[in-house]
Amino acid sequence: MIVFSYKDAVDSYKMPTRADDSTPEDYFHLGDHDGAHYFSYNPDKVTLAANPKHDQKEYKTAEEKASLQEVIPKLIYLQAKVGEMKNGFLSQYDTFTMMRLAANSNAAFKTAINAKDTEITNYLTSLGF
Repeated sequence: MIVFSYKDAVDSYKMPTRADDSTPEDYFHLGDHDGAHYFSYNPDKVTLAANPKHDQKEYKTAEEKASLQEVIPKLIYLQAKVGEMKNGFLSQYDTFTMMRLAANSNAAFKTAINAKDTEITNYLTSLGF
């Protein structure tokens, strides 16, 4: 998957072409920030159209992907998914239990937190971040 963005009015933007066997997971909106619309797409199933007047940009190199780090917290649809992942973990514990486990440096709790953090990182990587 690759992250891309474009700016300006959506009505004049030329939409990508999707393969007949593409799925919703092959192209989806991550959110908007500072006048730009961010998407993740599968280049094997989706072809971007040329949109030079819309400042369309793909983020492929490590440097380009690094520039996205400050945008990630502002992409509402992406944050909703990450929030679901975190809440699924947090719902296993009541607040007091979490505080007690953290205060006692519970190894299993630390391992569970690190595993969830790895899962979120892998998800972001799978999207092209």
